[in-house]
Amino acid sequence: MDINNDPVLTNLPDSINVLENLPLATSIFQASANDTDSSDPKVFRASFDKEWAAQYFTVNSSTGIVYTSSLDNINYEVLPSPPSFLMYITVTDGKWYDTDHLSVQIQNVNEHPVFSQTHYSSSRTEGAGGSSFPTIRYEVSDPDSADTKTHSLDCGSDTNRFSISSSTGTISFQGDYNLDDGVSPSEVNCTVTVTDADGLSDNCTVTLHVRHDNEFTPAFAQASYSVTVQSYEITGQIVQTIQAVDQDLSSHGHGKYSYSLAPNDRFDVLQNGSIYVKNVTDLYDTAATFTLSLTATDQAGSSASVPVVVTVPRYATTIAPSYVDRPYYFLDKSTDMAWFIPALVVLPKPKALPMEKPKPKEPPMKPKPAKERSAPKPEIKHWTRVRTPAEERADLSSPVHRERPQPTKNRNSERFIPIPAKPYSPPPSYSSPTADTFTLLSRDYSGADQSTFIGDRGYIEFDAQNRPQERKTYEFWTDMTNEYV
Repeated sequence: MDINNDPVLTNLPDSINVLENLPLATSIFQASANDTDSSDPKVFRASFDKEWAAQYFTVNSSTGIVYTSSLDNINYEVLPSPPSFLMYITVTDGKWYDTDHLSVQIQNVNEHPVFSQTHYSSSRTEGAGGSSFPTIRYEVSDPDSADTKTHSLDCGSDTNRFSISSSTGTISFQGDYNLDDGVSPSEVNCTVTVTDADGLSDNCTVTLHVRHDNEFTPAFAQASYSVTVQSYEITGQIVQTIQAVDQDLSSHGHGKYSYSLAPNDRFDVLQNGSIYVKNVTDLYDTAATFTLSLTATDQAGSSASVPVVVTVPRYATTIAPSYVDRPYYFLDKSTDMAWFIPALVVLPKPKALPMEKPKPKEPPMKPKPAKERSAPKPEIKHWTRVRTPAEERADLSSPVHRERPQPTKNRNSERFIPIPAKPYSPPPSYSSPTADTFTLLSRDYSGADQSTFIGDRGYIEFDAQNRPQERKTYEFWTDMTNEYV
């Protein structure tokens, strides 16, 4: 009769150490068991005395290999203290089983410090050595809170200009930092490294901005200035230029100044320090002295003043003396008397010239009175209505009733035009093309009236005394009706 034997665990140690942060599903131990019934299957199971341990460990039922969790990483810093537990491993063949336990110790592993971001910046004005930048909140995270961390700084070629506190990470000027020297940079990129006790480290970039500071006050080269201005100087004439200086570079904006002058009623100043004349012409005959205050102010508000004494002397002209000879008199020379006295005796007495009558005064001219001009009458336009043709014919004074101009008789161009016949009368027997007068050619053939034709197309009517009388001249080019009354 075959009796089933119990499976027996053979290799369970008393305890094992497991490091935190092992990769997920890492094999840490394999349990083994002996069973004389080789044909019996062996099944492994695990249980723990602490509930949290089941979150981080599991066992393969067929092989007995214990793995770390495939989902949760072991973190020593979050485990309950002490971070150890008992693991019970059971093997069974389906009828009988064997159980044993071992102690599992979770070991702490030193982890890297990590910056929360890769770039930081800080800014301040230039200053003396030891002056620090505002505190940079690096926010370095390290699961090993008890680890000591140190900071270091690397700024390349400018590293010697700055220093860093190893414990706090505060950055300071290592020496006097002056942007006015033209060499010190206004912006520097540095690398800050944090390192723990075991040498694990992380780094980030820090940009340092250094602003220019107005360190110096403007100053004038002299304690006072004196200027002489003539009263005939024109307005706007520049009499002197006075400028202030300081050690701040103008490229930073602090070496530039604005100037003001007080009082400025007679003189004023331009923004380059040039003093000019506003009004001194009223001081032509008077000497005057003015004490002015010239002030230079930089862009940071620092200022300096200097007195300026302006003297306006009295305007005087130098006129060269002129010499005029004394008038010459006839009796000044004795030789003139030698001939003057005989001349009085010999020469006849001149006749008195007749006195001219004074001209009568002309009466003053009276201005002619201006003619009154009447206002121009407004032009009144009369609009005439255009008459209709019927109205024109009804008006006997209309141009349409005027007689038409009569053609010139005996025109050569019209001699050969035939004379139209009178209605119901026979044509003339003969027409003379050379007739120049009213020559009677024929009598009336019909005997109806006393009329005849003439050689030049004239139509003649005889009166009772048988005298020819012209009634109408035939107008061939206008009257084409050939009707005669």
